[in-house]
Amino acid sequence: MTAFRAGIDIGGTFTDTVIVDADGKLSYVKVPSTPPEFVDGLMNGLERGPHALSEMTLLAHGTTVGINAIVTRRGAKAALVTTKGFRDLMAIRRGDRESFNLWWQPPKPMIPRRFRFEIDERVNYVGDVLKAVDEREVRELAARIRALEIEAVAVVFVNSPVNPEPERRAKEILESELPGVYISASNEILPEILESERTATTTINAYIGPVMAEYVGQLEERLAAGGYDGDVTIATSAGGVATPDSVRRVPARTLESGPAAGVMAGREIARAAGFGNVVTFDMGGTSLDLGLIVDGEARRTNEYLIEWGTPVRFPSIDVFSIGAGGGSIAWIDTGGSLRNGPQSAGARPGPACYGSDGEEPTNTDAQVVLGRMTPEAFLGGEMTIDSELARRAIADKIGEPLGLELNEAADAVIQIANNNMLQSLRLATVERGHDPREFSLFAFGGAGPLYAAEVARAGSIPTVIVPRFPGLTSALGLLMSDIRHDASRSILRTNREIEIRELDGAFGELDERVLGLLEGEGISRSAGALSREIDVRYFGQSEGFTVSVPDGALDESVLATITDGFLEQQQREFGYVMPEDFATIELVTARVSGVGSVEKAELEKVAPGSGAESALLGEREVYFEGAVVATKIYARDQLGAGDTFGGPAIVEQADSTTVVPPGAAVQVDEYASLIIDLTSGLA
Repeated sequence: MTAFRAGIDIGGTFTDTVIVDADGKLSYVKVPSTPPEFVDGLMNGLERGPHALSEMTLLAHGTTVGINAIVTRRGAKAALVTTKGFRDLMAIRRGDRESFNLWWQPPKPMIPRRFRFEIDERVNYVGDVLKAVDEREVRELAARIRALEIEAVAVVFVNSPVNPEPERRAKEILESELPGVYISASNEILPEILESERTATTTINAYIGPVMAEYVGQLEERLAAGGYDGDVTIATSAGGVATPDSVRRVPARTLESGPAAGVMAGREIARAAGFGNVVTFDMGGTSLDLGLIVDGEARRTNEYLIEWGTPVRFPSIDVFSIGAGGGSIAWIDTGGSLRNGPQSAGARPGPACYGSDGEEPTNTDAQVVLGRMTPEAFLGGEMTIDSELARRAIADKIGEPLGLELNEAADAVIQIANNNMLQSLRLATVERGHDPREFSLFAFGGAGPLYAAEVARAGSIPTVIVPRFPGLTSALGLLMSDIRHDASRSILRTNREIEIRELDGAFGELDERVLGLLEGEGISRSAGALSREIDVRYFGQSEGFTVSVPDGALDESVLATITDGFLEQQQREFGYVMPEDFATIELVTARVSGVGSVEKAELEKVAPGSGAESALLGEREVYFEGAVVATKIYARDQLGAGDTFGGPAIVEQADSTTVVPPGAAVQVDEYASLIIDLTSGLA
């Protein structure tokens, strides 16, 4: 019997499934997502695939369940137990604002004030117990929590990173008094300084814990009922995968799993095409996610924000997201200016052209009006779109109010969307010290190839790469990801005072912790590959950079290595470094990542083509740059390696449509990726 592996990515609009057999042959299924019961969409994709569940040995899954629970405020009824005096830290946060918008409001805390409780304990900054935990007080508090029918509790004591014992004891008591309640303690979730970020991350973990546990349990039950008895892995924000048991313990690590998997696929496909510096451009129905790959490695971050300002301090692929997708709604503000997003029509009702009672004009409707999408070819012909409904929505809601002709109105919608994406592209490159002219744009997601070439040209990026199945790339990335775990520990010593044995001991402890986590996932200690890093900053500053640290026993030379790595990043991003005699460098947090390799999907090569003309479906008029232009239409699955053609052109396939603007040249590589050369249109 042939063994099959499946990668499944659930998005806000579609659920994508990629299945690979033992010989590397790939098959794909794309079905609508089914909120709020997302497991239904996952099972629909598997059941419509060419193979039975009983034939599969691995299912790798990317999920939006956690982030959706936060955005829609449908997480658990949760409580916070914290040190006396810190009850309102969730609302105060860092005391700054994330926007200059005068009407900006901070995110509403996930735990209301009436469910935030204080314990009269205190540990000082070096770990000395100033006031011990009163166990009777904790048991009395547990009784109150039980009476309130709380489902999850976050335990966060202010100085637990330097002495976790009081927090551990409080958690033990709560667990014994509250059976069945999901409890997260910050010393287990995030043993780092910065109490605001630690509180936010631990609270998020508790808030989504019961929801994710229920989802994972439901997933396992449905798969077992369908005859599946293989392994299940779930993607994490760090670009790896973890087992369901690990996700039940720390579900907050999965919040950016889908975008992270897409970046990992982009890295592998771009490498195969010969490109090391890449901006990944993942555009679906609701959002655009941008990732950065430099010299073949994905840029990572140790903290990211959700909900316009709530920090999650876990290692993650550095993804910059905005509300720009095929379903983004075009609208006119009170001043009469055309806007685009972040509101989205989503999967239900969807764009007007879907014919599902959606009436608002979206980016997809505008592309239909401009002639860039064939209504009969949408989703491989399984879903027909109504071009008349698209024209009506654009004309009534955009054209008439602004006094624009139909094509002009649709083009204006796309131009606003492109400009929004261009600004984000610059944030992801220029403002991080990178020249976009040295990068290529890797376009995927169902909508990405429709917009990528025009955005890249405006952003001075010379090349666009469109993978063979752009609408299913994130699902494929799940089958290209390894088991990964991360651990961290606060150091808080300057380079002038730290002793090497202290630093060496900290990394040795983290090495052991990560190897133990990998063992729990079935990865032997000898097979786990560890990498070390440390957060470094100028003393007195709040932010800094993460620097690589050598493996093995550390000696005095490591301090120079760390300092040089910090100064190099400081110079690149800010253009200056402080004088050596004046500046003191502080070592903040030690980090260790562990990777356990698993069998991965390999890219399929395609046969040499017989010329692009053999894939030509015909011509139609498409609106480009203020005029209707005769444009060739190509069938993607008929293009072979080495085929070339020029723009303007439209390349159609079941999961996406690629727009090639006038003046661009396209070559198909051996893995069927479209390499679009835009240099003739760059200034």
